[in-house]
Amino acid sequence: MVTTIVGYVASYLLAYGGFHLETRFRQQRQPATDVESGNKTWPSPSVACLSPSSKHRIARIDRLSTLSEALSSSEPLAETSAMIKSPTSTLIDFIFRTGPIWIWLSLLTIVGLPVYLATGYILPFDLFSITLFWVASVQFQRSLRSSQSLLRFNRLRSLVLIFCNPILITWAVATAYMYAKAACAGKSIEFVIRDFRHFNSLSKCIIHIMEDHNVPAHLGAGDLAGLLLDAGVACMGFKMYEYRSELWLSLGTVSLTCTALAAISVFLNVLVAHGCGLQGADAVAFAGRSATLALGIPAIENIGGSTTLASSIAVFSGIVFQMAGNWLFSVLHIDDRAPRDNSRSPPKVHISEKSHGVFSKTTSVGHTEEKKDTRNGCAETNTESSVVAAGVTIGINAAAMGTAYLIERDSRAVAYSALSMILFGAATVALTAFPAATTIIALLTSR
Repeated sequence: MVTTIVGYVASYLLAYGGFHLETRFRQQRQPATDVESGNKTWPSPSVACLSPSSKHRIARIDRLSTLSEALSSSEPLAETSAMIKSPTSTLIDFIFRTGPIWIWLSLLTIVGLPVYLATGYILPFDLFSITLFWVASVQFQRSLRSSQSLLRFNRLRSLVLIFCNPILITWAVATAYMYAKAACAGKSIEFVIRDFRHFNSLSKCIIHIMEDHNVPAHLGAGDLAGLLLDAGVACMGFKMYEYRSELWLSLGTVSLTCTALAAISVFLNVLVAHGCGLQGADAVAFAGRSATLALGIPAIENIGGSTTLASSIAVFSGIVFQMAGNWLFSVLHIDDRAPRDNSRSPPKVHISEKSHGVFSKTTSVGHTEEKKDTRNGCAETNTESSVVAAGVTIGINAAAMGTAYLIERDSRAVAYSALSMILFGAATVALTAFPAATTIIALLTSR
């Protein structure tokens, strides 16, 4: 908890100050609008955004039914009345809204269960079960956000939504599922977990399968989780491409912050963990506390740390932000929300002229607004600095989980978070690859 809080504060302050310095260094005083911002596709509303209420949804369906009836009967539209919603249409609407749950439940019963009963291979059953838990938890939180009863109690609603985080619910249900499997099979929980995930990477599973051609003995549902992490990191590149102009202007801030904090956290976190009483591999695991799992786990393995503890720390940091993210943005007054339609003015950024030279002056692109006074320009700079600092902070400390939450939040900070996550993880891997780093870490944990 101590290293998490200190990491968030230090990242935000360093990135906030660095962006101010970089803006002055580039001599960019004239705000302009990004010509590409009108073509950016914002993500659709999700669990982080307030879903439309069921009342409004029903009203739209009723109006559509009324219009269809009027057109078919050639009656004047002014004289038509709303149709009474039948139980059948209500059931159909419910099935469509909860479609993903029914899809994975069908796969579980049609594919997973028969395969397990016929062959004893548990991977399909485990895979469909865990996915069903996740989809159901997301749908559950979405229903809470659109609940008319909770909307009347704002504080209770916020508290319920925090503790009904999909990751927490999936973790709780999956833990109960593992213990239920152990009880039904009459085996220990350690055996069930080893059967769920055999190795730390899919490549090791493939190597062992090629040696003895025994797939069930070397591949479990948990081993496929690495594919999701790798795919998630690759998908972040799409957001970084959309915001390439903004990322170029903050590249110095992001690079400096990630490199400096990677160098500090690798050694300082180990020292703090050792000072709190952790020994050996457990203390070394804190060297990759903030790195995303896809990059942090290889780094921890290279220096002899506990990958289990490192994974737990990374997940904890991500959950902390997902639970308190909206509250933190509200307290810090960070306006990171992106406009949803192109008719609104896009976010103001500073775009450099010609070939993006580091020292080049800037010019206005698209339709520009006159700068009315210095205070307005300072306010815009402070707003953009807050967004950049928030993105860098989340990318470094909350990694993939925090970046995914920003996408759900429809935040302009998502590109900075994705870039910071990758740069910080790469810096951590590069730093721990040196033999001297392993020697220094061993000395810190031996005192």
